[in-house]
Amino acid sequence: MNPKPKPPQQRRAKPTPKQSQQEPHPDVIRVSSTTDPEKLASAMNYQQKEGKTAFKVTAIGAGAINQASKALARLADMLKPWGLIPMMTISFFCTRIDGQERTGIRWLVMLIPMKK
Repeated sequence: MNPKPKPPQQRRAKPTPKQSQQEPHPDVIRVSSTTDPEKLASAMNYQQKEGKTAFKVTAIGAGAINQASKALARLADMLKPWGLIPMMTISFFCTRIDGQERTGIRWLVMLIPMKK
């Protein structure tokens, strides 16, 4: 007796570019107090060149937050030639490092076109 044939497996549809724009999955850029703000701004600018419209920046500690702030200010100047401005949402987050609870800041950076 022949065994019953198995039904064909359904394949998941790949997201279309329109779907991926509706649900961005931002990359996370981690900043330390020794991070060079100019190189950090360039790394953020590279996100735009790859076609990404959103990314996250996280920093823990006063030095790291200072470096991230400088880099975000520099990023605004870098984006002007492309007609983009960074719109940011800032939030706090808590994490445990070596058994101690630490508070950090997270920026969600979205690149939006300038109004003419």
